[in-house]
Amino acid sequence: MTTLVNLNLFQNKITDISPLKYLISLETLVLVKNNLLQALELKYLTKLEHLDLSMNEIFDISFCVQLKRLNKLHLFGNQICKINSLKELEKLQMLDIGNNFVISKTAIEGHKSKHYFYTKPQTEPKRAQEQFALVLENVYEIIEKKDQIDAKRAKMIQNTVVVGECVKQAQLDHNEFIGKIAQLFTYLQEFDNANNTQ
Repeated sequence: MTTLVNLNLFQNKITDISPLKYLISLETLVLVKNNLLQALELKYLTKLEHLDLSMNEIFDISFCVQLKRLNKLHLFGNQICKINSLKELEKLQMLDIGNNFVISKTAIEGHKSKHYFYTKPQTEPKRAQEQFALVLENVYEIIEKKDQIDAKRAKMIQNTVVVGECVKQAQLDHNEFIGKIAQLFTYLQEFDNANNTQ
C-alpha cells in the first residue's frame, strides 16, 4: 500500500485519518464529505500534488506548510479562519477556500500564482446561515475578528448570544432569540434584530 498514488475516500463518514500517514507515495487524495475535524497527519504525505478536503469540519490547515508539491488544494466548506500556511506553497496553482471563515486573504494575495486562485466568497446565504447556526449553537458563543454577521432566518434559538467587539454589522432578524444579546458591540454601526422574541 505504500506505493499507492491515488486515493479517493469520498463520503465515508471518516473521522480518523491517522493510518494515511503511511501512504507516503500518495500524489492525489480526495476526502470530500467526511467527518474530519483535523487532518494533521497529512503533513507526512509530502508527495501530494492534489488534495481535496472539501465539506468537512477542519479548522487548522497548518499541516499544509509541509506539502511543498501541492498545486491543487480544495478546502471548500470547512471551518477555516487562518490561511497563513498557504503562502509557503509556491507550486500552488488552484485554491478553493469558499464557504469558510477566513479572516484575511493577505497570505495569498501576494502569491505569484494568485491569478489561478479561486476564492469564492460566501455568496450562498443558506449555507452561510447554516454555518452561523452551528457557530452559535452554544448559549455563550464568541465570534471574534469578524466585522459583519449575517445570520437572518437561520432558525437559531438562544438564551444569550455574545458577539465579538469587532462587529460593525449584525443581521439577526427572523430568528427565535429568547433572552438577551450581550452588549459587546464596541464598533457596531448597523444592527437588525427584527422579528425575534428577545
